[in-house]
Amino acid sequence: MVNGLIDKELVQADVADFVRHRVEMQDEHMAEIWNIFGDKVRAVVPLFETEVRGTKMMNRLVDKMFLPEP
Repeated sequence: MVNGLIDKELVQADVADFVRHRVEMQDEHMAEIWNIFGDKVRAVVPLFETEVRGTKMMNRLVDKMFLPEP
């Protein structure tokens, strides 16, 4: 499971340099993860706006982790 991935589709052009660099770093790490683990990656969980606490956030996490197979 890959956890805390910033959704690039939500990153706008005027985003802070820190976020832009974090996305670039994550892209490099994801390329390595896919290269090494391939289909063994079972879930890619986005970086949520808050910690996963309580049932509402736990349900969001579960929805991201256990998507139906295509």
